[in-house]
Amino acid sequence: METPSITGCNHCGFGSTGTTNLPPSPVRELLGTNKIPNPSQERSIRDVLASVQADNARLESEIERVRSVLEHLQSERNVIQAYIEEHRALLTPARRLYPELIAEIFQHCSKGAERKRLHDILDSFDPRQGPLLLAHICSEWRSVALSTPNLWTLIRVVIRRPRPAQLSLVEMWLSHSRELPLTIGIMERKPGAQPPTYPSVDWSNNQALAGLVRESRRWETVQLMFPPSTVTWGSFATIKNNVPLLRSLTLNVSRGMYSSNVVLDLFENTPRLKHLALDYAFPLSIVKVPCAQLMSLELSVHRQSPTSINWCLEALYKIPILRECVLHCGAFEPWHPFPMKVEHAFLRKLSIFAEPLRDGGFGDGLRSLFVRMTLPNLRSLTVQSTSNARDWDHEPFVDFLSRSPHLEELTLKCDTDVGDLAEALRETPNVHRLIVHCRSRGLDNLLRQLAGADEVYNAPNFLTKLSSLELVDLDGTALPSFFIDMLKNRAPARTHGRSPLQSVTLECPQASQLLTDRNTLQLIELGSNNLDLRIKQQSGMVLTMKPV
Repeated sequence: METPSITGCNHCGFGSTGTTNLPPSPVRELLGTNKIPNPSQERSIRDVLASVQADNARLESEIERVRSVLEHLQSERNVIQAYIEEHRALLTPARRLYPELIAEIFQHCSKGAERKRLHDILDSFDPRQGPLLLAHICSEWRSVALSTPNLWTLIRVVIRRPRPAQLSLVEMWLSHSRELPLTIGIMERKPGAQPPTYPSVDWSNNQALAGLVRESRRWETVQLMFPPSTVTWGSFATIKNNVPLLRSLTLNVSRGMYSSNVVLDLFENTPRLKHLALDYAFPLSIVKVPCAQLMSLELSVHRQSPTSINWCLEALYKIPILRECVLHCGAFEPWHPFPMKVEHAFLRKLSIFAEPLRDGGFGDGLRSLFVRMTLPNLRSLTVQSTSNARDWDHEPFVDFLSRSPHLEELTLKCDTDVGDLAEALRETPNVHRLIVHCRSRGLDNLLRQLAGADEVYNAPNFLTKLSSLELVDLDGTALPSFFIDMLKNRAPARTHGRSPLQSVTLECPQASQLLTDRNTLQLIELGSNNLDLRIKQQSGMVLTMKPV
């Protein structure tokens, strides 16, 4: 048996290993069987193996030689490729970009990595994102990055035992940001598995923190998360009356509560402060800020520890020109009720999240909030509530809506009957965008009133300005029976003095089962009437049609 030459000269084709001739087997009849060779056959087998093993050794030697040659060639190729890439890089269009254009591109890049705690303030020191990444690509990019102050205006510091590297990073950011306003995030290291009384870090001797405090005159946006200790705030004593640019302030506690006799007055003189966000540990009785100038408020930023309704009412009462407000409400405290009613002529946007009310279902719930608020110029309202074994506060909510006649956008996610919902919506004639999280049961009654064209339903004036509708969290496996009729009656050609629907979204877990061949064709036909129609489920869009 012959095997061909496996290598050869590139010039003459001569095989470097020659031709291997395998001798015929002396015991062919035994191959592939379980028979035992006799003494004569054993001698024949040993003789033929001796001759073939010499060829095998020769081939092994040749393979090693070829492998050595291959490795040498690959090494040469790598050197040549590196040479090519180095010189090809000189011809790339990126090298022709002006430094000013590169700097502009850099300013649209992320300034850091997102973290779970203080997630609104990115981790600016992460080497895989933000300025550090841009500064380590090449010398030119590093030069551009270091000379672009806007890249270095966000600083997020986690206070722990002193580390020289952290101080160097803070000094680097402060230096390269020059005199631009700063976004600052300062938080205590997460305790982890340690008990709540674990030894605190040494706030007074942290040089990185001291460097930031010295630049407080440049603070524009600040988020702080500290333990409730006057020792902690002592490290910030020098910022009092020295934060002239501060526009947004967020205060969190990392653990525990402040005592009622604590007063935080470091931010009392902040002439530009407009946005304030406080968690459950910071009532306005503790934090001294210029309430008369605030325009945006959020209580509380800890979703799992909501603020009491009393504190929410007190905050609304103290801030007269508020424009936007987000309330994460907890229980109403009957032993400390807020006695005053709150009327806001300037509040335009309100979001209420009850998460859930922690009173076992026996308190007043959101009723205590609705009956005390009058917002005559409210434009946008979001209410999300978990019932927590209580009935939805329907009547107080309807009365509250009647005192907000200019409402234009309404989002509801609460345990309310669809019939009650329709009654509430009659108090909102100016709503043009409606988002409702509801069940399919009883939905047709609402859809019939939305149609409004048939006198049988006696609802010709129901939400006549509605142009955008989203029905979310529907259950069931069939399209609501009056859904298509409602779309037809709110089409541009049949509005009869009402605004036509321009956008409709239907979302449910079993959206794909809602569509049959017949209603799909009907929906496609409706989609040609300037209607942006979307039917989707959590896994993705099922049907979408946009006007041409």
